[in-house]
Amino acid sequence: SYWVRRVVADSGQGAKTGTDAMLWLHGLSVGRVWYQHFVSRFRHTTVVLVDLPWVTFNPFQSSAPRPADFCAGIAQVLALHGLSRVDVAAHSYGSFVVALVVSRP
Repeated sequence: SYWVRRVVADSGQGAKTGTDAMLWLHGLSVGRVWYQHFVSRFRHTTVVLVDLPWVTFNPFQSSAPRPADFCAGIAQVLALHGLSRVDVAAHSYGSFVVALVVSRP
């Protein structure tokens, strides 16, 4: 699952990065809800916050998806929302996941 917070209108403020959004992958925690307050501070960019259930404190989630399946899922989410270029950011274990995502075409 994921959460998207879109920029409603371009106010002319904030950094222009040439990208459509920021893709955020969380670290070891209770999940994306833990980071929603933090990423909501990025008011001048669309944010896509991906839930990584295998990196949470969820005792019922014990397996991770295959890397190809996870990367295909990310690509599908970005395409669904019309996002072709994103900045990728992560915290903690999410950094390992970022390395996986950016190493695939």
